Amino acid sequence: MTAVLDVRDLTVSFRQDGAVIPAVHGVSFEVGRGETVALVGESGSGKSVTALSTVDLLGSSAQTGGSVRFDGEELLGAREDVLRRVRGNDISFIFQEPMTSLNPLHTIERQLGESLALHQGVQGRAARGRIVELLTQVGIQDPESRLTAYPHQLSGGQRQRVMIAMALANRPTLLIADEPTTALDVTIQAQILELLSELKRDLGMSMLFITHDLGIVRRFADRVCVMQKGEIVERGPTREIFETPQHPYTRMLLSAESTGVPVPVRDDAPVVAETRDLRIWFPIQRGLLKRTVGHVKAVNAASLTVRAGETVGIVGESGSGKTTLALAIMRLISSEGPILFLGRDIQGLKSKAVRPLRGDMQIVFQDPYGSLSPRMTVEEIIAEGLGIHGKPTAAEKRDKVAAIMAEVGLDPATMHRYPHEFSGGQRQRIAIARAMILSPKLVVLDEPTSALDMTVQVQIVNLLRDLQQKHDLAYLFISHDLKVVRALSHKVMVMKRGDVVEAGPADEIFDAPKTDYTRALMAAAFDLKASDAPVA
Repeated sequence: MTAVLDVRDLTVSFRQDGAVIPAVHGVSFEVGRGETVALVGESGSGKSVTALSTVDLLGSSAQTGGSVRFDGEELLGAREDVLRRVRGNDISFIFQEPMTSLNPLHTIERQLGESLALHQGVQGRAARGRIVELLTQVGIQDPESRLTAYPHQLSGGQRQRVMIAMALANRPTLLIADEPTTALDVTIQAQILELLSELKRDLGMSMLFITHDLGIVRRFADRVCVMQKGEIVERGPTREIFETPQHPYTRMLLSAESTGVPVPVRDDAPVVAETRDLRIWFPIQRGLLKRTVGHVKAVNAASLTVRAGETVGIVGESGSGKTTLALAIMRLISSEGPILFLGRDIQGLKSKAVRPLRGDMQIVFQDPYGSLSPRMTVEEIIAEGLGIHGKPTAAEKRDKVAAIMAEVGLDPATMHRYPHEFSGGQRQRIAIARAMILSPKLVVLDEPTSALDMTVQVQIVNLLRDLQQKHDLAYLFISHDLKVVRALSHKVMVMKRGDVVEAGPADEIFDAPKTDYTRALMAAAFDLKASDAPVA
């Protein structure tokens, strides 16, 4: 098989404060024409650094050595015009965090059109037709209406699908996909993987697939390279790696899965938050006078109750209203209908009256890099709430930050670093630490494990369970990973296009779902059959 990408003895290190920090040590692998090679390993193992080094996207602080050849042409140390020709055209990327990869000032049409114009010279009506075709391919509903949307107007999964469409726009020879399905619900994940498989087959496209989801690797990759601490510790055909893993680290990765059941809620547990027929409609305004001509019905008549020590899992496809519902309960967006928090209806309260309650309600967002200030150290980020909701001394702040960092699996000695100096999984743990440090009564967890590899995911699930039991926390847990939802949730609410289609105890929802839509979600999550996905 002819190698499209041939990496030999790759080394990568970074200069920081006069020191040289090694990241990748002597990595060698190749990707054949029409082949999918998966790079797997924990966060910080060097997977993304290895991929970015192929087309010199690591920045000026990086020092690289070895060889990276694409179709026989050396790219390591190549001229900028050579790299510019290859990037986005012959080699395309799908990045892990779409909100930070998409331009917040440009519409979706403009961002997709820019790539088509630059590499294919396609503009105007022809470009618009191609953009609509791409958005349809990746599962965006009503793509024409999304052309004028900005990234912040899309859900996390929709933004990720736009990134995939952008990467596929020029029909690349090699697609480097860095966690391409991280933000996608299980049904769309199955559709996207099927789409990528079809494109790979039809176009002869090769793929370097970076992921922590070993279930995807098993059914999608031809060969696997397992990375640990910047080195490839095991490689081979996918079937061999999964059936007869040789390295202890590989065996540990394969055995990691979120299991267990949530601790039962005590009978006298008080209600922390409750909604009754909550409605969230966004007006569609047109014309010079901005007249309301319709509504986007984001959430219709949603009712839920969450008690102290209880987790309510909210599941459904991207754009179904999961995050919108949670933000309304937190009084971060407008809604209609009562919202009871700690026995008090907070729906009609002004912002000033809600502010004292903010310490008791916290949120962990889906995209940690987008929610962490790049100008603040980790210590400042985690301790920010302490300064707002109390007046601790500097020493007390530092002690509390060190304690919570240790709890979520971060080294307290790194508290003086900035977010960009951490891996995606580490940044998510920083976001969790920031929420937990105030010991809130209610925590909204919006895809808190989506960016984490399986081993760290297990640790975070166990941590969340322990914290809940210790502090009697109420969780609203939003996730597309139904295995994690099952491990954490006492009750489950299933949403589709703003409607609650099914709700009840977790065991009933998982073991005996009543609706076709819920059954299809379960099939996609646990059987991984794309054909079982619901029709949009």
